Amino acid sequence: MVYSVPLLSENNTLEKRIDDIVSQLKPAVPLHILDLQKLTAKSKEFKRLFRGTVMYAVKCNPSKEVIKSIAKAGIKTFDAASIEEVRNVRKWVPSARIHFMHTVKSREAIR
Repeated sequence: MVYSVPLLSENNTLEKRIDDIVSQLKPAVPLHILDLQKLTAKSKEFKRLFRGTVMYAVKCNPSKEVIKSIAKAGIKTFDAASIEEVRNVRKWVPSARIHFMHTVKSREAIR
């Protein structure tokens, strides 16, 4: 599940705001807090500085928000390890180039 919340306000430090979010949500699983604007900016910078083809491994973080932020930065090549990852990337970034590189594939994935 993804929540979009402002992290900072006038009276809060980053640590205090994160503590408040955790207290409100009471997550049963680990909570990941990402700054999607920073992710997009750093992805653009990496793409600009790296001379080769930049390919994002979807298995690292397959969330829609992360995939779309990386694509917004101009990274449109993805390494997918499952048919579900292929379908999701196709849905969220229709112009993506996807490399289906898992070594063991189901019959469904091969067809």
